[in-house]
Parts: sequence; structure tokens; C-alpha cells
Amino acid sequence: MIQQLFEKTGLRQRLQRSYLGIEITDYCIKLVEIEPQQAGLPAIKRCILEPLANDAVTNGIIADSASVVRSLKQLLSDHKVKSRNVHFALPTHLVLIRFLKFPDISQQDLRKMIQFEIEHNLQLPFEHPCHDFVKLNGKYQQAKPSDMLRKEISVKDLFSRKKGQRPMVLPSGSLDSSESDEQNMCDVLLAAAPSERVQEYAEVLEAAGLQLLSFEVKPLALYRLMTQVYLANKDQTILVADIGRNNVDLLIIHQGELKISRNISLRFLTTASKGLFSKEREMLNEICLELADEIDRLIKFYMYTLDHRDHEMSNVYLCGDIDQLEEIKDYLNEQMQQEVFLLPNPAIIETMYPDLDSDFPAFAAPLGMAIRGKEA
Repeated sequence: MIQQLFEKTGLRQRLQRSYLGIEITDYCIKLVEIEPQQAGLPAIKRCILEPLANDAVTNGIIADSASVVRSLKQLLSDHKVKSRNVHFALPTHLVLIRFLKFPDISQQDLRKMIQFEIEHNLQLPFEHPCHDFVKLNGKYQQAKPSDMLRKEISVKDLFSRKKGQRPMVLPSGSLDSSESDEQNMCDVLLAAAPSERVQEYAEVLEAAGLQLLSFEVKPLALYRLMTQVYLANKDQTILVADIGRNNVDLLIIHQGELKISRNISLRFLTTASKGLFSKEREMLNEICLELADEIDRLIKFYMYTLDHRDHEMSNVYLCGDIDQLEEIKDYLNEQMQQEVFLLPNPAIIETMYPDLDSDFPAFAAPLGMAIRGKEA
């Protein structure tokens, strides 16, 4: 009777309104809390960036789990975060991501086809991998935009693998799509990560008292943000670059569909931009030149190697928590044909966080996780 009352009045929904997106880097924890609204996009309740102790996480690998748990608990306590429902991003450089084409068939049949390919043809770089896939498009039982990402890596799937069961990630070009009608094909993203790393993060989040709804990969979180919040980009081909101190995630979105992503290792300065000296400025310019080359290389690979010559790249958007994001934007604008922007605060999102205009680029990825909401 009480359960029926909750369902009829919507009280259960109000009691479970807030959702968290959390990203842990080598140097900080980033958290975004959102509250779904009766109509439209959710409201941003808070954005938090909490420094981590030195060497608590190194190259995405947790070195001191007790320290990370303490930092998470302290963050939740200091900022009075009540929600415990979390979507969490695994460090992208620990995840093998592939984009490829398969016949446009049902999710169940597609899973069987991928499993067959893995068991007979593939070897993965992980000894004990966790894996899953996302069907990004296709006409056969195509999901609504808000449902397209429900099959991202989840805890239930990750830890229910039978002993000896093999992963579901294929290398690019493993299937010959030239033999099939292009209209009968669909794009699939496949992801795999070392199970020991996934379990380490799951245990840390659980020890901090958090309820893990899903593991994410950052390209999908940013893709969700760009297509659900920046709706104007559905008519364009754009590149998004999420820049951290040690790694950069690049992704290309064409007419609202995620087409390709790449993670590159680049180490930026940790000095605040206003304190750059001439030598530091020279070092930053060298790294920016390398970044510009990587972006140009990915664009050319997408347009010419993957044969998308008619997909003209309109804009490049930068986000991330690197100190010198504004300087990086200015440098890239001098070097690239495309116009480069910092990802702006979308005015259509309500917020209770006063500094969102200036801080939005740093919280773009956690926000993309959080707006997944109740989906597990």
C-alpha cells in the first residue's frame, strides 16, 4: 500500500531526485550534482573540485585507496552532498575503445555476433578484461536519444562474467563492411578495461558510501552533453577536446552521432597561467603545437581515411581542468583552420552554482555523466 502511494504521488521520485557525476584524476576529484526537473533539462545543484593527496592516484591507477576514500568522504561531508547515486568515469587511457560497423540487427543478436567474433578472432591486451558495447545508431529497434547509452559498462555486467568468458571489443576493420549494404549497417562502440582496475574503483566508491549506478567512458559522457544540451550541434560536424594535465580526450560528433574518439598522452604545465615565465611559455607553446598536430591528424584520418570528405569540420570546443585552457584556445586559433572555442555555459541549464560561467569547462565531463540520471 505504501509502495503504491509512493508510485502514485511521485514521492519516491522526489526522494531520489539528485544524481552525481564523478571523475577522479591523478590530482583531483570532480563532482557534479544535478536535480531532474518536471520538464526540460535538469538543474545543476553543485560543482566541486577537490584536490587529491600527492601520489594517491598515478596514471589512473589507485596507489592509496584509503587516501582516496578519505578525500571522497570529506568532500561529501564538507559540501553536505546528500545524494549517493553515482555515474563514474573510468580513466580513458585505461580503457580500450573501438568504433566499428556491424549489421543493423537487434541488440540480442548483435551481442551474439560480437561474442562470436571475440571468441574466434581476437586477442585483447588485458589478461582479465571487463567489456561491453553501445549501439550508437541504426534503424532496427533504434533507441530514443535519451536511451541510446543505457548499455554502457555497468557493475552488474562487469562482475558477472563467467570464468574464461572472453571480452567484447573488436579492433577497427575486423569486419569487412564493404560486403554489406551501408544502409543495413550500424555503428557500434566497444570498450574493455582491466577488471582489477575497475574493481579498485568500485571498491573505493563503495567504501565512501556511494551507490554506483554505472561506469562511464568519458567520450560517451561528453557526447551525451553535446547532443542533449547543445542541440544546435546536431546539424554540424564538431570536435571536442577534454584537456587534463596528463591526457587529452578527442572526439568527433557528426550530426548528433559520435563517430570516433582518441585519447592521447600530453603533459601540461601545472603553473597557473598568470604566472607563466618566458621558458614556461615556450614549453606550453611546444605542447600546444603537439596538440594541434594531434587534432589535425585525427580530423584528416576521419575525413580521408574513413572517407568522410563531405563532413566539413565546423568548430573545435575545448573543456577540461587544465589551468591554461584560455591560452591553449588562443594558440590553437592561430594554428588551425577551424574556429576554437571554450565550451560555454549553456544558459538553458538552471544552476545553483554561482561560478558556472567561468568553471563550466572543468565540469563538462562529470555533468555529462550526471545527466544520465536514473539510468543504470
